[in-house]
Amino acid sequence: METTTIMSDKARPPLELAAAERDALVPALLTLSTGLVERGAVTAVGLLRDVSSEAKEAVGATLDLIEAWSKGALRLTRRISERGQGLADDTLERGELLVKSLLRALRVGGESAAGAASQTTSAVIGRGARAASA
Repeated sequence: METTTIMSDKARPPLELAAAERDALVPALLTLSTGLVERGAVTAVGLLRDVSSEAKEAVGATLDLIEAWSKGALRLTRRISERGQGLADDTLERGELLVKSLLRALRVGGESAAGAASQTTSAVIGRGARAASA
C-alpha cells in the first residue's frame, strides 16, 4: 500500500494517508477532522492550564501583598504604641518633677512666711514690751 506524507507543523508529526484513503474523500476528511479536533482539544486544555497557572500566581501574589500589608500595619501600630508609651512616660516623669518643684516652693515659701511672721511678731511684741516698760 502506497502512503503519502503530509507535513504540517515542525512541532507535529507528519500525517500519513494510505493510498486508499487518498482516493476516498470521506475517510480522508474523517481522518483529518479527527486530527484537527484532537489538536484543538489539546490546545484548549493547554490554554486552560495556562489560565489556571496565571490565576494561581495572581492569587498567590495578592495573598502575599495582603500579608505584607498586614505585617506592615502591625509593625506601624506597634511603633505608634511604643511612641505613645514613651510620651506617657515622659509626661508622668515631668509631671512628677513639676509637683515636687511646686511642693518645694510651697515649703520654702511657707518657711519664709513663718520666719517673716515670727520676726514681725517678735518685733511687735518687742516694741510693745518696750512701750510698756517706758
